[in-house]
Amino acid sequence: MDRVRRIAQFLMKEHPGKFSADYETNKKVVEDVSYFSTKQLKNKVIGYITHYYKLESREEAEPVSAESEEQPPAPAEAAAAESGPSN
Repeated sequence: MDRVRRIAQFLMKEHPGKFSADYETNKKVVEDVSYFSTKQLKNKVIGYITHYYKLESREEAEPVSAESEEQPPAPAEAAAAESGPSN
């Protein structure tokens, strides 16, 4: 797997913007920009690139930050806090 990852990262670095989360598109790009001696290695590299871009698109669609995890106070608590202590 290390060899597949290394080759895929090299191709993504050398040809930025050409790959996507679609396997068939990536297959055409890889066939245009490189040559593989075995079909099995080529398919593993294409699969790795596709998987990488699918994960990247999911992370962009669902950003999770510390601020979004905190929930604002309930309306009753907010009103009590604004009016100050009741005596």
